[in-house]
Amino acid sequence: MKPSAEYTGLLSVTDPSEMGERISTLLPELGLATDPEWSLSVPRVLPRKSGEVLIQYRISTPPSAARALAPTILFGVFHPEHRPFDTPTPETCSGIVAIRDLRLHLWKFPSDPELHHLPTLLDGERFVETYGESLEAHSLPSTKPEQPLETYGYRLGRRFVGRLRWDAATPKFPNQTKEVLVKMCRPRQALALWTRQRQLENVGFHAKSEDSISLPHQYFVHGETGALFQTFETGVALHELTSDEQFITGCEAAARILEKLQRVKLTGLPRHSPHDEIEHLRWMCNATAAAFPESETDIRRHLGELLRRLPSTPAIGKTIICHRDFYDKQVLFDGTRSILVDYDTLSEGDASLDYGNFAAHLQWRAMQTPKAAGIIEAGLEAFDRRRRHANPELTQRVEWWIAAALLRIACLYLWRPRWSELASELLSNSNSRACVTT
Repeated sequence: MKPSAEYTGLLSVTDPSEMGERISTLLPELGLATDPEWSLSVPRVLPRKSGEVLIQYRISTPPSAARALAPTILFGVFHPEHRPFDTPTPETCSGIVAIRDLRLHLWKFPSDPELHHLPTLLDGERFVETYGESLEAHSLPSTKPEQPLETYGYRLGRRFVGRLRWDAATPKFPNQTKEVLVKMCRPRQALALWTRQRQLENVGFHAKSEDSISLPHQYFVHGETGALFQTFETGVALHELTSDEQFITGCEAAARILEKLQRVKLTGLPRHSPHDEIEHLRWMCNATAAAFPESETDIRRHLGELLRRLPSTPAIGKTIICHRDFYDKQVLFDGTRSILVDYDTLSEGDASLDYGNFAAHLQWRAMQTPKAAGIIEAGLEAFDRRRRHANPELTQRVEWWIAAALLRIACLYLWRPRWSELASELLSNSNSRACVTT
């Protein structure tokens, strides 16, 4: 979809071919060395409330390359024409490379504007000095990991997730590979996550739970740097099982996770109401319509229908625990065990929120992968049967949350060149499902 004049530069900064050429000339400044077969992709494009646009660049080498490397993730911050673009002085400053003609600031990994301690995970001496004692206290190797840190997820200024591996045999760990997942966020957030983890473990989400529904076990949190060390789980995200019959069983397991989560009682959580969801959608819709004017009519139509059919806010005492970001990438499944991940958005809210969000993502996934649509639709049916069995009264409100999530998904994917036309199709062809009046 064609962007507005102020956002025309998005065409360049989100083009993998053009940015691959530009970044290849900046490799020395970025401190990167790549294999001749390296390629660049643009997995995520995210508008920010500040007015800029965050762009994720992923540098990869094929498994067949002579020196296959773990993917490197870089982030660029694009400044549209109506936003100031202050080029750092000198042109290349610590942590940032400024590309003036593209109005782009490119952050050099592991420099990060908020995760100031991210470099400690890559520097062997600093890693041992900072975390060695705590690792040893939990019977983990306290030496520098032999394998390079492998990035599993990263969002500039927000969160990094990576895998650490120790392969060398030691007296403590003879002939045994040790793998640990490390998550780093701002220290205060890390401590809050640690607290939530402990609360959830105390109400049944622990590794030895009889229902085989758990969270990754956390070894420790380092309060000063914001790093959490936890078990590396071998289950596969449902998102990766969409061409496998096991996906259907996994979707039923996802519904059981929600049943369990909604039975627990936690204190001190924020509340999230339909009104809060509308406010977030209003911002997302305004930002997307400003960047892609052709989408405005469909976006306003969907938002207006959601406003017209806005459900009532559950009364105090009628809310339950919501994950608030529950979809097929947040559930790991190995055929037996189900593991819930990324629970940093836990809130009190509508019992139908998570069901609607999960169902909407599966509908979108079926559009993205038509060849797997049959299995995905069967998985959605299995998920919905379990949900209706657990709480049949939620049906109408679930429809509103599905409609809200589909609008959010469409707005988000309009920013991503690979999926923008499909997102536009989702907006223009789908009938609003916001059919709740109470």
